[in-house]
Amino acid sequence: DEDPGHAVANGYNRFYGTLLNVQDHYNWPRIEQDEGSPPNGPLAMTGWNSGVVRADSVQWINAQKGPFFAYVCFNAPHLPWQVPPLGLLSPATRASLSGFSEGQFAVGSSQRKLFFRAMLEAIDTEIGHLLDGIDPLKLQNTMIFVLSDNGSEMNVVQAPHDPTHGKPSGYELNIRVPMIVSGPLVSRPIPPGGHECQALVEAVDLWSTIAEITGADEN
Repeated sequence: DEDPGHAVANGYNRFYGTLLNVQDHYNWPRIEQDEGSPPNGPLAMTGWNSGVVRADSVQWINAQKGPFFAYVCFNAPHLPWQVPPLGLLSPATRASLSGFSEGQFAVGSSQRKLFFRAMLEAIDTEIGHLLDGIDPLKLQNTMIFVLSDNGSEMNVVQAPHDPTHGKPSGYELNIRVPMIVSGPLVSRPIPPGGHECQALVEAVDLWSTIAEITGADEN
């Protein structure tokens, strides 16, 4: 939805982010709106989008004095595939990007696969920074759901994974995406590697789950 007030009009108290997929992860438009105020933007932003989202989320979460719900959306590793900040990557991945600069767009199949893998690693690091940045007392009483709205495209899936399990288009709806749940309500004891569930789950299933956790009215 391209309506800048869409999120707050539909029940969120605050929306700071992008309305659509970005065309450049380092130069992107941002909308800012708090409940009771009109939307501000789009504002021309520079810098790694996912880092801005992570820092803003940590600041907001730590400022909350009571129960909260934060829906944190990272644009990466969705296309366009670009070299992410090198500081978010392991030494081996940084070495594989030797000769490329931060923000450089992928050209050709080999660069698409290389940059996508680097962006995926960068987001793993950003999620770690997000959790590390939350006040420990608040974090220990918070349920965390990590999932993706889209699966990987066939042309960036690499061995040992099966490319046929990818999708032919970057805009196909979610397909074979992981979901990780962590927090105080996860059944104890937790076995090594965590519990595993083989059942099919859709993102909309989270609505009733979160409503039950928070005591909200599903209607």
